[in-house]
Amino acid sequence: MAIKFGNKKFEFFASSGSLGFDGLGWPWEKCLPKKYFDPSLFCVVLKTITPDERQGNGRIPWFKVRPIYENGELVGFVNCLGLPNPGFLGWKTKYLAKIDFNRDVVFSIASYGVELSSITREFNSLPLTAVELNASCPNTEEEMTENAESTIDSCRRLYENCRHPIILKLSYAQNFCRIAREAERYVAAISFNTVPWNLIFPDGSGYFKKYGGGGVSGKIVRWFYEDMAKKLMNYCNTPIIVPVWDYEDIIKNEEIGASAHSFGSVFIAYPWFPTLAVKHRQKEKKWNRLV
Repeated sequence: MAIKFGNKKFEFFASSGSLGFDGLGWPWEKCLPKKYFDPSLFCVVLKTITPDERQGNGRIPWFKVRPIYENGELVGFVNCLGLPNPGFLGWKTKYLAKIDFNRDVVFSIASYGVELSSITREFNSLPLTAVELNASCPNTEEEMTENAESTIDSCRRLYENCRHPIILKLSYAQNFCRIAREAERYVAAISFNTVPWNLIFPDGSGYFKKYGGGGVSGKIVRWFYEDMAKKLMNYCNTPIIVPVWDYEDIIKNEEIGASAHSFGSVFIAYPWFPTLAVKHRQKEKKWNRLV
């Protein structure tokens, strides 16, 4: 079980945004000792960048994240951040010099058309592991989110201009099977975005009603992730990266045939868990090989 980019295999990813714009982690994560927080264990996907600076939904983005509880247990988060970011030029100025390219780093971009092609040529000079095309943010109203043809065309443009492997980030709300099949020739892997709130709670209630509900991640959307993974594996041969909330999800991902695991919003709830989970799984596999 792993995804191969070049001559290297990857099993564990830190999802876009979970370790910030530089891949080193958010302040509360970096406060932890290395034995509890070790970014080097992951192929780190940087927080998604757009061509131009984007404020997102509010001046203080973290106010747009809320926990979700079921029977007193934390089961995920809903967010309506709206992709706040400094834009490509702002990112280069503020964060590029901080990135440790001795580690495995994936650049994530949300764009399409001519802008995507021009930006792609700029990061071709960077020693990236891969590039992620975020074609599915539920907190924006970009053309790609609703238009399958636009997403497929963006994959083609990226493929034609990019020297790095491409990860396509899709959502359950999209026509993901069609997109995956038609983009199969262009992409090296598929990752999963959050699930739109209104798909889970169709009554229209919620914290962020005026923003369309937001995107949900965590254990509460596990069914959607499994259903999406199984359908994709029936429609295409592209490796699938499936999200993880707890250790049980790692086992289930392997059982359903996923190619790799991704840790996302669980970093918010339990920033030490991904590191400990990866170490534990690596020890288990080593022991199983010995016996």
